[in-house]
Amino acid sequence: MRIKNKKILAFIHIEKAAGQTLTRILENNYTYKHCRVTPLKKEHQGIFTADAMRTILRINPFVEAISGHSIKPFSDLEITIPKVRYITLMRNPEERYISHYQYWVKRMKKNIRFEEFLELESMCNFQTMKIAGGPNLEKAKCILRKNIFLAGTVEEFDAFLIVLKAKISPINLECVYSRKNVAKNTEIKRFINDNRMKYRDKIIENNLLDIELYHFVKDELFKKEKKALSISHESLMLNKKGKIAFQIKNEFIGKLYRNFFFGSMIKMLRFKNGLDMSGSY
Repeated sequence: MRIKNKKILAFIHIEKAAGQTLTRILENNYTYKHCRVTPLKKEHQGIFTADAMRTILRINPFVEAISGHSIKPFSDLEITIPKVRYITLMRNPEERYISHYQYWVKRMKKNIRFEEFLELESMCNFQTMKIAGGPNLEKAKCILRKNIFLAGTVEEFDAFLIVLKAKISPINLECVYSRKNVAKNTEIKRFINDNRMKYRDKIIENNLLDIELYHFVKDELFKKEKKALSISHESLMLNKKGKIAFQIKNEFIGKLYRNFFFGSMIKMLRFKNGLDMSGSY
């Protein structure tokens, strides 16, 4: 199955970079036309592939947007969807790195000291790895420049939504939101920040590629997107509460679809193929 004219918006969800918030915005807008995706077979090796996309389209042929940790811009999705449009958000690398550790300890209940976390190679330059598939800065820049429909930063989240709304027009993206998956207990983050001088050199060393990539997105790619649309900080249409003044759709239909149809189908497929039913979105 190869669908030549179908456009799919594919959100590359980088951990601890406002991914849950953006995913909920997409769900609220696309309802049953949005899917949180995850690898469906062991041989997919943690990547959402063209093979998995074909399965998703058999389950729901109406899909127009997908999101998930396993969506990679270096995958083979174009085999099934030649017009896939990747979007992603990056976050200040030092803050994202600390937030990732806090998530491990508080939400995943991992018993690991920060000093041990600092030595994990898999956590180094995490955002570059997500984009390029390895610690290759130039490859990541090339992919972002040539293959990504829109890349922005968490620190300019509202501006990112306005640019995205303009780029996917005539689809009317409605963007009132509340932040999702935000840590309530920040004692770990506070402790690390209080001892920032002790850890800062190692944190920076572990994120050197990410720091350069983040500024490449912020100061070059996204800056051009805003300039093309004449968007400045002052031009953001904010309401009295400081949120973008759009309306949001009723979530009821989307929740029924996600919880009782699509979500159940994905769990069954993963279980059948020997994978953890919950997956990672």
